[in-house]
Amino acid sequence: MSSLSDEIDEDSVCTPPLFTPPPEAPIPPPPPFSRTAYTTTTNEKTGDLSNNAVLNADPVSEGQRAYIYACSAIPDSLENYMCVSYQQKVEPILQTGPQCGLVALAMAESVLHKEVTLDQLSAISQAQGFSKQGEMFSAKFMEQTARLSYGCKTSVLDIRDVAGKWEFLNCLARGDILLVPYDPDKNFVPVLKKGHKAHWAIVSGFFAAINDEQIMALFPKGSIKMDSEFSNLFHCDTPPLPSNSGRVLPAEPNVTPRALSANVPTRPQGAMVSNRTISARTLPVEPLKLHAKENTKLCHNVGNLAHKVNTAASSNMLCKNPLEAASYILVYAKQGKSKHTGIWNAKTLVESCCNLIEIDPERVANGDKYAFPEMGIEEELCGKVVVLHVKK
Repeated sequence: MSSLSDEIDEDSVCTPPLFTPPPEAPIPPPPPFSRTAYTTTTNEKTGDLSNNAVLNADPVSEGQRAYIYACSAIPDSLENYMCVSYQQKVEPILQTGPQCGLVALAMAESVLHKEVTLDQLSAISQAQGFSKQGEMFSAKFMEQTARLSYGCKTSVLDIRDVAGKWEFLNCLARGDILLVPYDPDKNFVPVLKKGHKAHWAIVSGFFAAINDEQIMALFPKGSIKMDSEFSNLFHCDTPPLPSNSGRVLPAEPNVTPRALSANVPTRPQGAMVSNRTISARTLPVEPLKLHAKENTKLCHNVGNLAHKVNTAASSNMLCKNPLEAASYILVYAKQGKSKHTGIWNAKTLVESCCNLIEIDPERVANGDKYAFPEMGIEEELCGKVVVLHVKK
């Protein structure tokens, strides 16, 4: 009889492991907040963000996106400011052919809550002789089309003078819808091209950086909520000015608003988020003397820039519109060539709008295809914003 040891196969003998595996390392804590860590990029030609979630982002997410954008765009810390975001959600509509104006107007349906289709707008504009293909080279034509289609109160605002710029801020603060003509770059950011690329955008909100905490008291009680991630970011669900407030006079009506007078470099360092540039300065400076023909990028100023920090701080106590005290303002905008929300410097957009002085010669050569205004775009489009007054 063989022994037990003889019957056991040598390969079946269980041997202890040569080593004991170490325990799994603990999950490291998240890295500290960094401006560069939040920088994103876009496709140079389309301007579309790589993150498709941005398409259906809610106003809170858009506010956080604007905050992250601002972190990379201004030289000093954004922690020195109280940031307020207000946005009305607009569903995107993509254009087919030269119908950017009517597409921007059709997107206003999201806010006005009136069923108006792009086909209806096209039929109205063509019946009135305002357009042939959906193009809109006159702010007056756009305003009349809006009034006929939506039945709401409308107006045309001239933002070329100081008073118009103040009213532009009032419209933002009232939650009005703004239809703004401008020249887009390849990624749709506003630039200066003298009207050769004239395009329309719909502005539905703002992101404001304010360096005076007392100004926050001007917002309606209960209308602002602190962000869950950024302690100095607040989301506003109600416009800071009532819709029936009318024209609110600033403390210094003859001085250009700070947020619309700071110098804007072409591509400020670290200011690239979603390929859209904003001002790298938060306080006004003297403008550079540049030749209009030599500049297609926004790097000059509009209006009177004679501001002093101490004067601005003292006048903050007298203002009624909180945007009057903002060091800079971004706007939330959509246009018919992208589904994504643009985050643009308000001053950049104003300057581009005020630079629409001539129609692209190629379009003029094909004049039978377009309905051009008799007075030209310098008279009927340059510096003109169509306001759709929203009742709250």
